[in-house]
Amino acid sequence: MAKDLIISLLDGDTHDRTVFDCGEPALNDYLQKTAWQHLQKGIANTYVLVESTNQCRILGFFTLAFIEVDISEIPAGLRKKLPRSRLPAAKLGRIAIDKSCLGKNYGRLLLVDAMRRVTVAVRSTAGVVGLFVDAKNTGVAAFYRKFGFTPLEDNPLTLMIPCQTLIAAFPEGK
Repeated sequence: MAKDLIISLLDGDTHDRTVFDCGEPALNDYLQKTAWQHLQKGIANTYVLVESTNQCRILGFFTLAFIEVDISEIPAGLRKKLPRSRLPAAKLGRIAIDKSCLGKNYGRLLLVDAMRRVTVAVRSTAGVVGLFVDAKNTGVAAFYRKFGFTPLEDNPLTLMIPCQTLIAAFPEGK
């Protein structure tokens, strides 16, 4: 039987950040020492994946923030009809899964949830040109490409998915 999972905004009092281990010290340190501070300061929002029966234990997380990008950073085929200036964008800053949960497709679940949250924000709060992400390596970049992300010409490990693609993928009311 599949476990009931919840993705919610990090709560410094409820979610135990100390035992999370994705195998990447920088990501572990961010979650354990910085994510809650960034959330409180309005710098970035961190969302955590937990089981409904054990909401203290973090199984995975991702971080979203707004950024500004130069038109030159957008793939050439997507630049048409965009202003020739700096543009607002969203950034998937970090995404990680606890080592004990690898192979359960939690990374896909978190990525799709991040994409959906950006789409909801675009519809209700603020427009963006797209969602950007920095891949750790070419294998991770290939993972993002499966979801419609396009690599930037000058840096194939930085990818973006256009806002219109997100809107098409997540119709209102779905």
